[in-house]
Amino acid sequence: MRSLLPWLLAILAGLSILYLVSTGGDDWRPSFTAPSNPTNYGLQVPFRIPAGNKAQLDMLGTGAIIGTTWANVAAPIIGDINQVISAYAQLSAYQLTDIFINSAMWINIISNTEVRNVAGSANTPFAMLEYDQRASVNNGPPMRRAVIRGAPDVKFNMVDDTFSLGDDTDPINTSSGGNVGTLAKYVPDTMAIFTTEPDGMWSKLYYGGEYVAEYPGGPPTPRMGYYSWSMTTVTPTSLILYGLMNAVPALLNPNVVAPGTVVF
Repeated sequence: MRSLLPWLLAILAGLSILYLVSTGGDDWRPSFTAPSNPTNYGLQVPFRIPAGNKAQLDMLGTGAIIGTTWANVAAPIIGDINQVISAYAQLSAYQLTDIFINSAMWINIISNTEVRNVAGSANTPFAMLEYDQRASVNNGPPMRRAVIRGAPDVKFNMVDDTFSLGDDTDPINTSSGGNVGTLAKYVPDTMAIFTTEPDGMWSKLYYGGEYVAEYPGGPPTPRMGYYSWSMTTVTPTSLILYGLMNAVPALLNPNVVAPGTVVF
């Protein structure tokens, strides 16, 4: 996986409208709630994912593809996947290659009657299951990848990491004080995100820059994209770490991402 950032931000857009909100200064935080003046201000991130690519995936306007919740062992999961493959190609002109879920959803997949029957009683329902530490989010849990025997041309990518919305204090470790953010999963328990391999024709990450003075009185120097530095201080003697990320994700073809609600 070349970069998770465009994928994950596109996933957020599938859940709701995403905003970047600031309460002053240089800090901008992701939020699903629109900014309200005068206490804060911000902007909306318009990913423009079609309504038919959300919920139960009425992708072609001919009816929902996901007719039975995947929590039901009798759900036609392999049939649903093949219908999505067909609709996805017609809508986006791309081949469906990846489905993003979390580990809670994976239980529904491997317990499904159709998935197990197609694999055969002598086989596991999956043909491949592997860990990839390189694909972890923010050095969190490694991503697991799997392929089921009934749909060998599509990879299931299990993302279990979380992030904090609304503020900069870790919702788990609140000892630093301040306003505590809201913990959210990158991929909710009810969702499967259908998409394809990253391609510069449909997703990009545009880098920007700003001038940085790395110590008091230091010369301003332009720094691009992600940049970090440190500075010592006194009373008490300590080392302060700084980091910047100047980048804007762009979803150039909104039809390529289909965040479906498959458990309902």
